[in-house]
Amino acid sequence: MRKRQFTVVKGGKTAKRRLNLRRNLLIITVCFVMLLLGFQLLDRLQVSLVQKVVVRYTNHEVVTETGSVVLRNEHIVAAPVTGTYEPSIDNGSRTRVGQTIAVFNEQAGLAVTTPMAGLVNYHPDGHEQKLGLQTQLSPDTIIAAEAVIEHGVETQSSFGVDKGQALATIIENISFQLLTPLAGYPEYSARTLLISSSTGSTVRARGIVRDVLLKNDRFWVLWSVPELPDRFVLERQLSVSVVEDNIFRAELPKEALYSDGDQTGVFVLRGNTPVYAAIEEYYADGESVYVSCLREGQQVLVPPRWASFLKRWWLRNG
Repeated sequence: MRKRQFTVVKGGKTAKRRLNLRRNLLIITVCFVMLLLGFQLLDRLQVSLVQKVVVRYTNHEVVTETGSVVLRNEHIVAAPVTGTYEPSIDNGSRTRVGQTIAVFNEQAGLAVTTPMAGLVNYHPDGHEQKLGLQTQLSPDTIIAAEAVIEHGVETQSSFGVDKGQALATIIENISFQLLTPLAGYPEYSARTLLISSSTGSTVRARGIVRDVLLKNDRFWVLWSVPELPDRFVLERQLSVSVVEDNIFRAELPKEALYSDGDQTGVFVLRGNTPVYAAIEEYYADGESVYVSCLREGQQVLVPPRWASFLKRWWLRNG
């Protein structure tokens, strides 16, 4: 029978326990390091997923948008006979005194001439008398303006008229007035107006306040404006933005804001780490916000709309 040889290990069970403890500590250390690396990788991955906006300070106009009714001097050209006429010039063209503007072919070519110079309008809207230039607002004027803003205007579209009916109007393109409703009383005598037509064209003009009248919880403001482009003159309604103030601030998307209770702020990059920066005051306009407490050149993080959890993550782990 062969004899087995045994090796005696010094320390016995105690040495084995020490070996297992070292191995377990090594495993725990490796797991902890991998966990830290994983969190850092997650932070960098989240930062790479979001849009970054660089803070740039510029001047921004604070405006109040409102509807507007155009008040203008226009002279009615009445039809001398009943029938169908043919326009002699394009609608909105400038005319001179004595120029032919319409011909009744059925009446042996009866010509209609203009008694004054101005812009010809072949589509009268029936508001020529009530919405002319004024020195002082009246309730009747505001009632007519309310009807125009709420229901629009119906213009004469056909070239068939009865005797004495308005065939066309001649508009004086010398001075105009705008009548606008505002929620608050205008504490100023003049403002810059951004005036837009139905075609999307916009002009900037200086508006001078001539009169203010309160009706139905709205302040109706009568503005005097200089000569407008011809394409604006034919429209009874125009969109107006009253420039209330100019601010020097940085524009950010509204999605950049994060509110936590009574506190509002944004996340900025400091190195590669998102850091929460509180904002005490900001001005909101549409899809943008304007702030003044950030440094020029800072990068603001703007997560997608669906990724609001990123904001909570950064705030919790910041």
